[in-house]
Amino acid sequence: MWNPPQGVIDFFRKTLKIPMIIFWGKFMWMPKQPPKNKGFGVVYGKPIPTKLTANPTEEEIHAVHAQYVAEIERLFSQYKKEFGYDDDETLLIN
Repeated sequence: MWNPPQGVIDFFRKTLKIPMIIFWGKFMWMPKQPPKNKGFGVVYGKPIPTKLTANPTEEEIHAVHAQYVAEIERLFSQYKKEFGYDDDETLLIN
C-alpha cells in the first residue's frame, strides 16, 4: 500500500493540526464514495492522553482501548442525528 512521504504527513499533523487520512481501496480512490446527492462527513474527538511505555502491560493497553471505545461511543451519540441516524440508534463495538 502506498503511503505519502513523511514530510507531507508531518505538514498536515504539525502545521494544520489534523491527521492525514487517505482513502484507498480495491478501486483506487474512494471505493465507497457516497452518491453525489449525499454528503461525506468526518468527526474528530478529543485527544486521548497516553504516556509512552516501552513495554505496556495488558492492563495499560486495555485501559487506553476502553478510553478510545468510550470516545467513539460519545461521538456517535453526539453526532448521529447529523448523519441520518435515529435517536434510538445504538453503536455496538466488539
